[in-house]
Amino acid sequence: MGCKLCVKVNLNIEKKPESHVHLSSEWTQCNIAPSGDTIAKQQTSLRKKISKHKSSQPHITAESIIARSNQETFELQVLKTTKLQFETTKKIFCTAYFIAKNQRPYVDMPKLVDLQVLNGISMGKVLQTDKSCASIIDHIANEMRIKICNDIIENNRKLCIIVDESTTLSKKTMLIILRTRI
Repeated sequence: MGCKLCVKVNLNIEKKPESHVHLSSEWTQCNIAPSGDTIAKQQTSLRKKISKHKSSQPHITAESIIARSNQETFELQVLKTTKLQFETTKKIFCTAYFIAKNQRPYVDMPKLVDLQVLNGISMGKVLQTDKSCASIIDHIANEMRIKICNDIIENNRKLCIIVDESTTLSKKTMLIILRTRI
């Protein structure tokens, strides 16, 4: 008989000998045997040994090591999944920004995503339609507008807006609005 928890921790300790946890070799190697000549005495002996081991400091330390490792594994998995989602969302946002910057139609979004997938880039499964492209571009424009307004207010910048009307060679009237910083 032995302790499954201590055996599990002992296997990890053997892989990392720099840890300073010492477990009873009888419990980790399953060498616990009852003492006594009758079954009742042997059962009482085993109950005492189990009770004593359960409240021993090495066993309590082993329990805390297992609890920490389970918690860290879960947290690392959540972080990994979240990071992957952020990366794919970032790629989708960059593609939508490219469409807006180059004045391309929103229906180019699925085609560009398909091209990137063919080139081996993971683009996720969501935000790949022309409608989501329009929403992303609106979001980026609003964030950029807020950033520019905050910069103007915080740094007390002066602005100059010039409005001019002109005609082209083909006799079309054009209105030009130019914003400059002073």
